[in-house]
Amino acid sequence: MINIGVIGCGYWGPNLIRNFMENTKSAVVAVCDKNPEMLKAMKQKFDIQKTVTDYREMINDPEIQAVVISTPASTHYQIAKDCINAGKDILVEKPLTTNSKECEELTALADKKGVILMVGHVYLFHPAVRKIKELIDSGALGKVSYIKSFRENPGPIRGDVNCVWDLAPHDIAMVNYFMGSLPRKVQAVGSCYLKKGVHDMASVKMGYDGGVDVYIRSNWMNPISERLTLVFGDKKSVLFNDRSNEKLTLFDTVIQKEERTGGEYHVYQNPIYHGSVQYPRTDGTEPLKLQTEHFLDCVKTRAKPLTDGINGAGVVRVLEAIDKSLKENTEVEL
Repeated sequence: MINIGVIGCGYWGPNLIRNFMENTKSAVVAVCDKNPEMLKAMKQKFDIQKTVTDYREMINDPEIQAVVISTPASTHYQIAKDCINAGKDILVEKPLTTNSKECEELTALADKKGVILMVGHVYLFHPAVRKIKELIDSGALGKVSYIKSFRENPGPIRGDVNCVWDLAPHDIAMVNYFMGSLPRKVQAVGSCYLKKGVHDMASVKMGYDGGVDVYIRSNWMNPISERLTLVFGDKKSVLFNDRSNEKLTLFDTVIQKEERTGGEYHVYQNPIYHGSVQYPRTDGTEPLKLQTEHFLDCVKTRAKPLTDGINGAGVVRVLEAIDKSLKENTEVEL
């Protein structure tokens, strides 16, 4: 049994607590939050005996083997650093930090201390995302031309980061996973409505090796929630709709060149033919449950997590480039 401490009981914290409580390999023995009322609610809901308002009290507890950090992104670096120095294995919610240099520092420190550092890029554990990766790698989609991913919600509005840092880490992590690399360049435009200098919506274009273009749209002011990812190949295309009961839709897509004659001129066209539509079945297990299981296995076996510090730092590097592009209104190379 692995004893877990959870720091941060706000928006996402209760979901993490629930999954670690339900897993037979772990027990949540302590939770931390600055808000005493939140701690009271967690104690009543999950019957957790130890609650603290200072995380340092938690990480100095020898009973706790691993710590889950679910606090605002701007606080991740210091809390994670203190946990690593205390010898605790950690799962940090995305993004790892708000600075890639800090990510690299934490990764090196974790290696030095021999502790597990994992980042909560939960979509990499989604069965539908795993299936898309399988379709790409097997060549079932053919040559991938472009990917688009839209993530738009009616809030929550964050106080410490913009919409890109809040929403796009999911999409960036997925596309990096699909492509097996970081983009070579990014270009972004966006708008600030609620607070000067803090983007509430943004559109990003990223260029990957092989001529694959990726389009990401982030918006936390949308009245409806949309989570769509489309991977377009010259044989088949696949749509991931996280808001649908049918998570995946696979389209037969063939692009052919035709020569049509008429009068004096030859007309060349590239029509897109759509054939059958399929709905591939995927495991219905909650992605957060699969992420929890992976973290606990890594703690037990000391294996490198799929979403380790290097993976997390790569996502932050892309986010930094997007920020620079938004501020300077220019294309940024990584």
